[in-house]
Order: sequence, then structure tokens, then C-alpha cells
Amino acid sequence: MKATVQDLNPDIIMLTETWCNTAIDNAALTIENYKIETELRKDRCDTANGVGGGLLVYSRESLQILPSDVINNNFNQFCNFSVATKSEKLNMFLIYRPPSSGQNNLAELCEIVRNADKNTVMIGDFNLPGTDWENEQSDAKGRELLETVLEEGFEQLVPFPTHTKGNILDLVLSNCPEKILDVEDVGRLGRSDHCMLKVVIEFKPAENEKPTVRYNWSRADIDTMKSYISNVDWRHCLQSRTVEDGWKFFKDKISETVEKCVPKCGGGTKLKNPWMTREILRLIRRKRRKIQPPVKR
Repeated sequence: MKATVQDLNPDIIMLTETWCNTAIDNAALTIENYKIETELRKDRCDTANGVGGGLLVYSRESLQILPSDVINNNFNQFCNFSVATKSEKLNMFLIYRPPSSGQNNLAELCEIVRNADKNTVMIGDFNLPGTDWENEQSDAKGRELLETVLEEGFEQLVPFPTHTKGNILDLVLSNCPEKILDVEDVGRLGRSDHCMLKVVIEFKPAENEKPTVRYNWSRADIDTMKSYISNVDWRHCLQSRTVEDGWKFFKDKISETVEKCVPKCGGGTKLKNPWMTREILRLIRRKRRKIQPPVKR
């Protein structure tokens, strides 16, 4: 996933079916130059070890992600947030509806749609293969959601199959469709049977004005770094700390070492990750596009 992020370079990453659980710490899920929105991490709690669900949202460090008001809704499973912009905020929902869930759960999802504010985009895996969004027809399982979406002025903006069986299971619903500039299939991640959706939204983010610090690793004093790190009594320093405190202590020590031993570059120099070679990038793109889902006839 880290390599794919390097290639696609998104502003926000929204993941469903993470299969995370309480044994997996946020520190194990970090992606360089992105922050995990901890309040938006939703592990599946009604299955063993989070299997069959889980949500994660990452955003660029510069974006202002605003916590949304708590919604009194029992739908399994969603999270919502807003992105600060230079005009009105952009409201985002990440949705995962388990294929085994019943009509009560779907009714809760319909309530979310009914109560959504203007300028809202809902993205996720809805698992409703019997709904024909183009012709506005549905089987009994998805009919209530289809009718609610139409009544509330939302549009479904994914025109192509998102699953290997040729169904449109992953949707982009919005009541501001004019701001959705493009929805694209950008291949599959790992062994997933769903494609990834790249959604281009027109908005001007109110970014945090923080200068980007870049380090010139080609001129780093590696010997001094090794000496500084080896002189830390790690066992003594970590044994009385919790996992979170220990991880923070470790990061702080590494950051101190980098500050002392690695010179900074000028503002115009952009250094790429050393592991992202041209050959790796070529293989990643080839893998993502190798198997495309069949076109539904």
C-alpha cells in the first residue's frame, strides 16, 4: 500500500475491510507524509479479530480534518469527517456495509443519507449487486437505499464495475455531483477482488501553513548517528513505558538524531524515498493494472 500511495499521491486515503483489531497499533500502520485520523479508525468489533470489516482514513499532514458531530446511528460500519476549505467545508463519509447485513442495517444507512448536510460525498463498499444505478432499478435488498438516494438529491457517480464478478459494489454518492471531477478505476490493491477508486473532487483546502523540512541524506553523518543511538540504554528507557509511550520515546530519539546529524536541503529540492526506484514503480503499476474486472453486459 505504501508503494501504491507513492505512485498515486492522493490527498486523502480511505480504506475499508482493513481487518484491524486492538492488537494492531497505529504505529504499525504509518505511511510517510500522512497522518492516521485516529478518531476515524473503526475496527470491526462484532467478528473475531476484526475480520470482514474495519475502516481507516489517512490524510496529508497539511490538510485540516475536522471532527464531525457525533451521529446517533447504529449502522455497521461508517465514519464521517469534514475537510476545511477556503469556502464551505467538504463533508465526507466512509461506508462499509457487510454483504450479510439485513434490512435493519440498511435502514440505518438510509437515515445517514437523509440527515446528511449539503456538500457531502459518501464513498465505500455498499455490497448491493442487485441495484442498477444507471436505470434506477433494484432488487428488494437495495430498493430502500436507491429510493432514499433519489429522494434526497444524491447521485451515484461510479459508472463501471468495481468487483471481479462485474458488479458495481463500491459507490460514490454525492449531493454536490458538480464537484466530482472524475472517478477512475486505478487497479487492485494486493489480492483484493475490488478495484481502488480514485475520486477527484474540486475544492480548495485550507491547509496548515507549515514549511516542509527535507533532509539531505547523502551528506548525513552516519557514524555519529550510530554512536548516538547505541549510547541509549533502550531496555532501561522502554521497560516501564506503555506501547504508545515507548513508540513516542523511540520516535523522539530518532528525530533528535536526525536533527543533529542530517543537514537540511533548500526549499526547492525534493527528495524521493530511496526505496522507490523506477523499476519498482514500473512493477507496481503493471501489477495494479494487470487484472481488470470484466465489463458487465
